Amino acid sequence: MSSTARSRIATPPARLVHVLLAVAGIVAIGWNLHDTLDRPDGDVVNFFSFFTIQSNLFAAAVWLWVAARPSPSPLQDRLRGAATLFLLITGIIYAVLLSGETSDTAAWINDIEHRILPVAILVDWLVVAPASPVRAVSALWWLLYPLAFFAYSLVRGAIVDWYPYPFMSPLVHPYGTVVLTAAILAVLMGLLAALVAALGSLRSPGRTAAA
Repeated sequence: MSSTARSRIATPPARLVHVLLAVAGIVAIGWNLHDTLDRPDGDVVNFFSFFTIQSNLFAAAVWLWVAARPSPSPLQDRLRGAATLFLLITGIIYAVLLSGETSDTAAWINDIEHRILPVAILVDWLVVAPASPVRAVSALWWLLYPLAFFAYSLVRGAIVDWYPYPFMSPLVHPYGTVVLTAAILAVLMGLLAALVAALGSLRSPGRTAAA
């Protein structure tokens, strides 16, 4: 492990930023959950079945772990990369497919979960680069979670007649359209995973040391 990698992630300012980002995500999710359960149709299982909620929770957990154990490791690098990918997926899909949808969620919560934290985690990935390069092939493993989420949503939706997002709902679109959308998104997410890995590897101290 290089001293550069250790110093980047272990400095008090970096650790403080990671804690603040995690707290922002947790507060937004907590407030969102409170508002959701206050509504007559509020359902805690449905709430935690949103990719937005899951990706923000995962990112918050990773940030807290990095702040508590700031010594870089291959596992930490890959979890940070996964969190970066998941929040970028959240932000991009919201901007492209969901920003025009009617929502009961407060605007500031939407901003934190869909705009601020996705941008923040990308900046964090670039500034506090992984200690060692992340191979694009390895990064494709990150896609297992989004694909599993889609499968879970379709199976559960067929059982409880509820889907987290309109673009994946056979109640809104023909089933063939839902499947086609999923296939297109899977390809785009694969490209995004490779890009996240490449951006992290570009500034990795491990890459610099090997050069």
